[in-house]
Amino acid sequence: MIKTKRSKTMSVIELKEKIHQQIDLLTDEQDIEDLYANLNFFFQSREIHFDSSTPAFVQTLTTSLQQNPAEGVRSDELRNKVNEWLSK
Repeated sequence: MIKTKRSKTMSVIELKEKIHQQIDLLTDEQDIEDLYANLNFFFQSREIHFDSSTPAFVQTLTTSLQQNPAEGVRSDELRNKVNEWLSK
């Protein structure tokens, strides 16, 4: 059972049905593409294993940082932004 934000308890099957219903309501092509990109990112991020001692992880991290060096955010900055977003 999963508790939703409205405190209603839903089974996994019910939740999946609800997600499918919401997807079926999408008509805008851009919305569908955005959802697909988000789902793709979600599944890719689930495959990431954060064992910082593995060479593959270090290489992935190094490559990512080289591609977008200016886009990094320090953890304290991120923490402050999250707190700011949550307080709105």
